Amino acid sequence: RPGETAEGVVIVREASLAVPEPMPLVLKHKDARGRVVRTLTGKLNEEGLLEFKFDIAGFAPTGNHTIEALAGESVIGQYTFQVEEFVPDRIKVRIDPAAENVESAKMLEYEVTGLYLFGPPAAGLSVETRIDLVEKPFLPDDFKGYVFTNTDRSFDSKEIFVENGTLDEEGKMSFSAELPVRLRPPSSLQAQITARVQEPGGRGVTARRDVNVDPYPFYLGLKRKDAEEYAEPGKEQIFQYVALARKGDKVEEVSSGPLKAEFYRDEWNTVLRRMDSGNFKYESKRDSVLLNSVPIDSGISAGA
Repeated sequence: RPGETAEGVVIVREASLAVPEPMPLVLKHKDARGRVVRTLTGKLNEEGLLEFKFDIAGFAPTGNHTIEALAGESVIGQYTFQVEEFVPDRIKVRIDPAAENVESAKMLEYEVTGLYLFGPPAAGLSVETRIDLVEKPFLPDDFKGYVFTNTDRSFDSKEIFVENGTLDEEGKMSFSAELPVRLRPPSSLQAQITARVQEPGGRGVTARRDVNVDPYPFYLGLKRKDAEEYAEPGKEQIFQYVALARKGDKVEEVSSGPLKAEFYRDEWNTVLRRMDSGNFKYESKRDSVLLNSVPIDSGISAGA
């Protein structure tokens, strides 16, 4: 920053990477306008190093500054660094959701708080908040190896809420956003809440908080019992399943109701297709053939 001291070291090596004999060097410091503001001289030590430091003027222009190292009249190296003003944030922004997990089609409620770092609330400052809904696979720690994602489905991230307002006398403002209905993502979702409080003068301070969104009342997980072994034709394979639901900050097994296990064989067909541009491209298509279907009794949260 302007007014601070820059320190560095020049390392010189020959083309063979050998350490050169000690030699004099000239260092030129150019500011953001390309002007040479200082020239330093020194001599390489026996390790081929030259340390240097200099003060950056308080009125130095901000931007890209350059250090050039010259041996005689030849520039043998240069380094570019940034000189920028840094103004620390004067306020802190916090987002407090009413719950860490929310069901889809429900209201997502949260409060934004702005506080000056030296104490009082940031009353009267403008605030802008947004919510992005993104995919986040359901992966409980205690059920490693299970897959809770339906890869035949997809979900595109979307912005679902934008609102502006003004912080009250306590530096707070509450928001309420209705989550979309009838979502069919591959697995669970996440609401990414951001809030930006604008300081006097136009600078903004942003905070973010993530909230889990459950589009389904429970999640079905499936895994092969002997996942470390290759499946062999004609050999029986055992699959395990479990039904889980979030309960506060925990995950519990729940009754899933009647289920049906279906076994498919995937057949892939690849064709060479001519595109509109005249070029050719290989395209592969998967055809799934149902081999077997097994009903599973209701009221069971896990089994094989």
